[in-house]
Amino acid sequence: MAKLHRFYLWWLLAGLLACGPLLAAELSVDHPSSSLGQFAEIFFEPEEIMTSAQAKHLFAEQAGVAIKETTPNFGIGARPHWLSVTVNNPHEIMVERFLSVENAWLDDLQVFVFYQDKLESQFSMGDSYPFATRPYFSRFFDMPIQFKPGQTTLLVRVATPDPMMLPIYLNDAAAQAQRQEFDQYSYGLLYGFLAALMLYNLMLFLGLRSLPHLFYTLYLAACILCNMAYTGHAFWWFWPDMVVWQKWSNPTLMMSYCVTGLLFALTFLKTRKMLPRLHWMVSGFCVLMVVGFVGAFYADWIQVALVLAFIFILLFACLMIVLGVLAIKAGNPSGRFFLLASIVSMLTAAVSSLSVWGWIPYSFWTFRAVEAGTMVEAVLLALALADHFRRVEKHKTRAEGLARTDPLTGIYNRRAFYDQVRSLWLAGMTEGKPMSLLLIDLDNFKQVNDNYGHQVGDEVLAKTAKVVEASLRNEDVLARWGGEEFIVFMPNTSLSDALRVAERIRFQISALAAQFDTTQKMQLSASLGVVDNRSAADSLESLIKAADQCLYHAKNGGRNCVISASLSAV
Repeated sequence: MAKLHRFYLWWLLAGLLACGPLLAAELSVDHPSSSLGQFAEIFFEPEEIMTSAQAKHLFAEQAGVAIKETTPNFGIGARPHWLSVTVNNPHEIMVERFLSVENAWLDDLQVFVFYQDKLESQFSMGDSYPFATRPYFSRFFDMPIQFKPGQTTLLVRVATPDPMMLPIYLNDAAAQAQRQEFDQYSYGLLYGFLAALMLYNLMLFLGLRSLPHLFYTLYLAACILCNMAYTGHAFWWFWPDMVVWQKWSNPTLMMSYCVTGLLFALTFLKTRKMLPRLHWMVSGFCVLMVVGFVGAFYADWIQVALVLAFIFILLFACLMIVLGVLAIKAGNPSGRFFLLASIVSMLTAAVSSLSVWGWIPYSFWTFRAVEAGTMVEAVLLALALADHFRRVEKHKTRAEGLARTDPLTGIYNRRAFYDQVRSLWLAGMTEGKPMSLLLIDLDNFKQVNDNYGHQVGDEVLAKTAKVVEASLRNEDVLARWGGEEFIVFMPNTSLSDALRVAERIRFQISALAAQFDTTQKMQLSASLGVVDNRSAADSLESLIKAADQCLYHAKNGGRNCVISASLSAV
């Protein structure tokens, strides 16, 4: 005992120099929602585990030191601490208050209630105990305490390898209910929003088979579970009897959150293709952190695992920003939303982490900053994915358009012609409507290329396509059939109407020669074959074949003419 007294003499001297007043002020039961930190005296336990009687004796000898912080914070891996608070009940009747320790990750929390030097009641709880042993079902450590008239002394012993942050409050029933109601609504909003976003992206992945959507879904799932673990909801709802897993759940889920977040970033930003060196560096860093964590797990070094997890969280936030900046520089336009989301996440995560570590003052807003940041980050990353999806679809549509379009004339190619016409043909045949088809071939086009060059020849083809298109209706389908040949399908068109259109096209193509300023006069004309479904075909292929026969007769008949299925020139 003498050794213990000498130890606390030095501790007392240090406390006087660092913390100011020796004795803490007295707390009244008439001040609900008061933080007990500013009314508490503290000392940390030496190597020997102390009983409540020993601790009370030392406090009585003024071995404790008063603290000015409303929320004591002793960081990761701190030795067990004892707190003493004197609560005065000025009334002549007993008053009930709720003692609430609003930290969900303490391993061992013991509370001893002394009245007139007699132990009235005690509570033992924490993550090392099954959840059902708690006197009050809450994610925090809530205890109903009866305060008799006069002074009651509360002794609190805390032991945990996690950050020893102690936001302790004394609430009346109304304040306790109000705090719990706000807690339920705020976390219901957070988890509901993130779960809806997670399910939405899961559906997108199942429909699109897009890896960024899969990893974003896993990232959101890890984010929800990680938040539930450190807020105590997971222990309450999902694994109330798994005390070993509860001990490791926080660092494990923090690691999972970082790994899934980086997997999403690497796939979404396409770093393997655009930034290969950075891609493998980040991947190697993830593997290194996971290997270190697994080693700590098998060695049962929980403090090492916690330090690794917190370091990973901070470096993860920095890496996300670096990835966003480099992705933008590499030409990824969707990186803008990603970078903004990463900045918000880093700032809010840093505020919450520094608050938990005790490097900045703890408050409701600093502790829950990461949750507000998570919602903003989730929205911004969803916008980033939507922007990425929009760009991919736009690129796909452009690629499909190029695959269906003749690059020289800008009209359909042969493949697109079939795609467009087959349904029109089937509908026309089913409804018994007339349909016509034109095949157009420029006469002696090889001479145009030989005499004026291929550039002029290309211009002739492009202007021919525009002339033909201008003579058609919106429902008609024009395509380049190959070389200097064009094809036109005309739904709801009789043969006589198609012949009039064909003749107009033939005349306008002949007039095109005047638009070219060449050293020698250009001779330009076209031959056309025209058929309709009633006189020439019972299938689209036979209709095209019949039109090709008509075109053959037009070529052999002197060119610059229109031949129909009746083989008569118009």
